[in-house]
Amino acid sequence: MRTSITLVVALWALSPTAHTAEFCVTTSQELSSALSSAGLNNENDVIRIATGNYTAPDANGFRYIANSVSPENHSLVISGGWTEFFGNPCGQQAGSTPYDTFLSGNGGRVLGIYAGTLSNITGVEISNLSITGGDSTGDGGGLRMTMSGSDGDIRIDRCAFIGNQADFGAALSVYGNERIELRSSVIAANTTNHSMTTGGAIFITTSGNKGIYLINNTLVSNQVEASDTPQYGGALLVANDPAQALVVNNILWGNEGHDLATFGSGDFYIHNNDIGSRSGNVFELNNNISVEPTYTGGLLNFTPAGDSALIDAGSEPPTFNPIPVPFDNNWGTGTVDFIGNPRIRGERIDIGAYEGVPSGIFEDGFE
Repeated sequence: MRTSITLVVALWALSPTAHTAEFCVTTSQELSSALSSAGLNNENDVIRIATGNYTAPDANGFRYIANSVSPENHSLVISGGWTEFFGNPCGQQAGSTPYDTFLSGNGGRVLGIYAGTLSNITGVEISNLSITGGDSTGDGGGLRMTMSGSDGDIRIDRCAFIGNQADFGAALSVYGNERIELRSSVIAANTTNHSMTTGGAIFITTSGNKGIYLINNTLVSNQVEASDTPQYGGALLVANDPAQALVVNNILWGNEGHDLATFGSGDFYIHNNDIGSRSGNVFELNNNISVEPTYTGGLLNFTPAGDSALIDAGSEPPTFNPIPVPFDNNWGTGTVDFIGNPRIRGERIDIGAYEGVPSGIFEDGFE
């Protein structure tokens, strides 16, 4: 019996369903090839991108299309900031920030993730990347993800979307029916061409029962080119019942028109944000502020100044929860901020993608 069990375990470990394909990317061509292979290999895929600048091959951008002959029923993980270690160009990631790895557009969208017509994607995670210079006549100039037919969760963590343009969802547009999470990211200086019922530097829509989570992001200084009103230059979220949305610990400020717009028949929980202008539906509105953010300074540095109202003004998820966990309790902040500093450096978590240092406390935490 023991021999039989051992053989079964060994065969399972070697089976295609248990295998993960890993790619180390150091050039734009290698990134295109890795994404193409990952969409066809019927395996879980991990793509590690070395620090540097990567330009999309054409106006279609870098593309992952899960559409293999045998349906691609697997996950995709893409991360930047990898450096050489013991001869491996992608051997370590320590100390890197999203600003160390840039993906840029080439006359069109920067990156697209598509479920295709044959396949299911069981999950996507994108982290530690900067996406810039995208320009789409449709949506998602920086990143477009279409996973409405898939049962996988989506997490975008510690990414920057800067200087992208599209009709709507200038920085990113996401369609999905499972959990959609955008966390500890910077969305700045993107331009939306449309207003009225579509727009937004970010556009996220879902009708699934897991909903949308916006956690500790900095979404500032995004523009709208259209002259008609209303204008939605910030975040535009659409959640239809049974979907819900939690917007917590975000800076939503200085975007043209409304900084946050929430539409649909679902419930919207809006907690502990710094919001300039808001429009749309709300179920619960708690502990938000509306003050001009102040930062320590520097290009694309959104670290709160030591005396900023953003310091220690955020919320943390409860330590203990009933079962099932309530929607608005089912979230986390991660252990580090946008540039890799500890997620809490004062008494509580801050609002925004960066964690600041309260006045009177040195960088090492000692007075």
